[in-house]
Amino acid sequence: MLHRINLRHSWEPAKTEYARAMAERDFLRAQLEALERQHNELLQVLREALDVVREARCETEDRLARLYRERDIQRGLKAERDPMAPLQ
Repeated sequence: MLHRINLRHSWEPAKTEYARAMAERDFLRAQLEALERQHNELLQVLREALDVVREARCETEDRLARLYRERDIQRGLKAERDPMAPLQ
């Protein structure tokens, strides 16, 4: 025995499900785009922070080198030379 299929009634749930799936896809796409923007912004902030850290490190290394030079100069000025020792 053959059953007659009502296409209109069987098509409506499929259309509804398709519309729901497309709405979910659009929502997820929008979320992904927002997350990508946020990710890019955070990467930019991180790059800027790394630049600041690198610059501060270079300045600190330069300052440390100056301090070592000053210390060596002061040590040299305070050192007493043995007048009997040969000059080198």
